[in-house]
Amino acid sequence: MSTARPRTAASWHLPPGKSAPAHSRELAAATLSEWGLDAIADDTVLLIDELVTNAVLHAPGPIQLTLHLDESALLCQVTDSNSCPPLPRVPGPHTESGRGLHLLHTLASTHGWSLTPTGKVVWFTHTT
Repeated sequence: MSTARPRTAASWHLPPGKSAPAHSRELAAATLSEWGLDAIADDTVLLIDELVTNAVLHAPGPIQLTLHLDESALLCQVTDSNSCPPLPRVPGPHTESGRGLHLLHTLASTHGWSLTPTGKVVWFTHTT
């Protein structure tokens, strides 16, 4: 008998500005706990924070966070109004930014981005 997990989804429109990363961390942490995903919560919340922070810094409009859970993976998506691709930077040893996409490459199972009619969506997955 299979105990397959039902497909689950959650989505939020985040307030623009400096409060969006903190709000996204709170929403993601609570949802991942509710879904029983404590084992991947820390890495997932860190990556969501990085993507939402990038959206705040580089996109002037609304930001949406979406989580999808199926039998084998968690898909996290951050949608913003900037159609420019996310580009990795080479951070200096004393800079505070420029490491988000490197973290994404290191911690996510898969990741990518695609254009939307109003900007782009940056996404990553974690195998559950």
